[in-house]
Amino acid sequence: MISKEELHEIVESTLKHAITNFFMDRKVRVEQPLDKIFPAERRIRSLIGGLETSMGTTVWEPIAVAIAKKNDFQELNTRDFLMVELPRDIITINTKWRDAREHGDGNIVLDNYILEVRNAANMVDVANLGLSRPTAGKGVDLWLKKDGTEYIFDIKTTQWNSGSGIAHNATLMNWYAWRLVRDPYIGFEARYALPFNPYTGMNWWDKNGSRARPLVRGQDLWVEDEFWDFLSGIKGTYSHILKVFTELGGTRFGDQFHDIFYGNSS
Repeated sequence: MISKEELHEIVESTLKHAITNFFMDRKVRVEQPLDKIFPAERRIRSLIGGLETSMGTTVWEPIAVAIAKKNDFQELNTRDFLMVELPRDIITINTKWRDAREHGDGNIVLDNYILEVRNAANMVDVANLGLSRPTAGKGVDLWLKKDGTEYIFDIKTTQWNSGSGIAHNATLMNWYAWRLVRDPYIGFEARYALPFNPYTGMNWWDKNGSRARPLVRGQDLWVEDEFWDFLSGIKGTYSHILKVFTELGGTRFGDQFHDIFYGNSS
C-alpha cells in the first residue's frame, strides 16, 4: 500500500511537471473577433481550456499509474490491448446483452454476459482471428494487473452528453469480448473512471445518471474515490490529491505563468 507521503509526492511532482510543460513556449495562435473586446479573458479561456483538455493524459493517467505501482499493480502496455475480429457466436451474445442493457431498467450487470462470452470463447480458434489497434475512442488509458487479474480503465471527462452511456456501454462490452476471446480463463475487469466529481454537494450520478445509462453505477463506471481508493488502497485518496492542488495554489505556483496569460506588458 502506498503511504500518504508517497501519494503527496507523486501528485505534486506530476502536477508541477504537467503544468510547466504545457505552458512552455505556449502561444494562442487562433484569433477571434472577441479578442478586440476581451483580449485577456479570451486568451485565458483558451489557455486554461487547453490545460483542462490535456489533464487526462498529462496528470490523471501518470498519477494513476504511479499510485497503482506503489500498491503492487503491474502496468501493462495499452498498445497491446487489441481489437479482435469477433466470431459470429460472440457477436450474437454481444448484441443480445447490449440490447437488453439499453432497453432494461438500468441495472443489468455484465456477469452473465461475461460468462456466456467465456463459454463461447472456448470453441474459438484464436489463430484465425484478425487483430488490430482499437479505433479512436475505443482504446484504453490504463491496463493493470494484480494477483492474476487484469484491470483496464478509460478515464473520461466528468461532463457527459445524451447518448454517452449507450456508446460507452457498447465499447465496454467489446473490451470484454476482445480480451476473453483471446484468453477465456483470464481474470479481467473493465471500467470507465471519472477522476473527480465536479458537483459540490451532489452525487455525479444524480446529475448525469440518465446520460450514463445503461452503465451500472459502481460497477461499469467508478467516480472519484471508487477509482483512486482501488488503486492506492487508501480510503479517501482523492482528498489527498485535492490537497496538493490547494497547497500549490497557496504557494502561488501559478504566478510564474502570469506573462503567458497577460503578456509581458501587464
